[in-house]
Amino acid sequence: MMRRFAGVMAVAVMVVGGGVVMGQTKPAMQEKPEKLSDPAADALQSYLYAQYTNDQASIKKLIEVTASKKSYADTLTSYWLWARYLERRAIEKWGKEDGMRVQGHVRAFDEQYAIDARRIRNAIVQYNAAKTAASVNFGIELNRPEGLQMGDTFNFLDTYEMVKVGGEWKLDFLKTYKRQGTDENEENDKAEMMAYPRMTKVLVDLCDQLKKGQLKTADDMKNIFDEKWSHVYDEPVRTVIKPGEKPPAKEEGGDAEPDK
Repeated sequence: MMRRFAGVMAVAVMVVGGGVVMGQTKPAMQEKPEKLSDPAADALQSYLYAQYTNDQASIKKLIEVTASKKSYADTLTSYWLWARYLERRAIEKWGKEDGMRVQGHVRAFDEQYAIDARRIRNAIVQYNAAKTAASVNFGIELNRPEGLQMGDTFNFLDTYEMVKVGGEWKLDFLKTYKRQGTDENEENDKAEMMAYPRMTKVLVDLCDQLKKGQLKTADDMKNIFDEKWSHVYDEPVRTVIKPGEKPPAKEEGGDAEPDK
């Protein structure tokens, strides 16, 4: 059974001042972190930063996935980046607490990134004997909010799997997100390939409605989001985001609006 996605990644919301006040201007994006001495950890740091900056082109270069699963990885990545973009806009509009609960989060993506950007600097990296694969473990986070990872197999992770390909370290996408070739995973992947493009279109539409002032409260947005998820398989969706379609991208001093 497919688990509903809960969220992905993080920014300078908590880092730059402990929250966003309604109507506040966009917080500045964090700068790219300094290079780490461990090559596998450094590659993971680059991957997390690419997520944070909505840089799908870099994400594609930083992950390793089988040819048959590239479309699947593109589909999930597009959803994740639009989800982060929508959360940022909702937080700017209604404040952190209301904005992040639109998608059912107990911690904002950007807050998680700020935490992980610190945790990775002290991560434990375990290599295999041939040094062609590695696990990067952040350790168990103290005082983690209850329910942070509930129903979410993609985000707020403590361990990431890395693999060396052609002399470069990359995120082992399927192993990290536990999508390696079991019958259960294959069925789950099929369901996600149906649901996530549809829900990505919902995220795009919600961003557009928010920009036009058509959503007056966070509850208005949350009700639409929840209702669309509850009926995601009910009928064909005439317009969807195609796998790999360009998500919201980084711009100087902030993150850009999504391309339509």
